[in-house]
Amino acid sequence: RGIIQVNRQLDLHGLSREEALDALEPFISSARSAAEKAVLIITGKGLHSVGEPVLQQAVAGWLRDQGRNMITEYAPAPQEMGGGGAFVVFLRSLDKPPTD
Repeated sequence: RGIIQVNRQLDLHGLSREEALDALEPFISSARSAAEKAVLIITGKGLHSVGEPVLQQAVAGWLRDQGRNMITEYAPAPQEMGGGGAFVVFLRSLDKPPTD
């Protein structure tokens, strides 16, 4: 009750911004097709990035914009699942169209 199990994860460590963004749509589409309710997307905290962290902001932007029809919401992962270095993404069911 009230607990959603996360069975799939996408680890974007070591990928460029473009590679990471290209991986999101197929991953989320596949999870939705498998009737998953939520997934974990690991961006890392950007501690090894030159300058500021890149993947966190890029992934959040993609989820907010391009991914909005496939997801209902996203949030930083709980500490035991990666905390600020990951997002839990709640997926929109294939049989429920977006309500925008």
